[in-house]
Amino acid sequence: MRYAVRCGAGPSIRALSARPNALMKLLVEHGPETVMRALARARLADGARFDGLHFFCFGGYLRACQWLWRVANGQFALNDDGGFDVFRG
Repeated sequence: MRYAVRCGAGPSIRALSARPNALMKLLVEHGPETVMRALARARLADGARFDGLHFFCFGGYLRACQWLWRVANGQFALNDDGGFDVFRG
């Protein structure tokens, strides 16, 4: 929350505070696994082309790097939710 305020997202945070359910969803950690799996499917199905990806790690740069390293090294398993689970070290 402090990071969001420092980045100028104060008005958005105030709007979310009026909707407690939406705010609670933001407090839970979310990863890009579902989106990444959908991109992989599109690439395999029809050769979808994209030049790269941009990750918004919101102050968690080291953690994002560790996540990327694990994925790049095959330390994950597909799950039934449309995403995948990355093994933690």
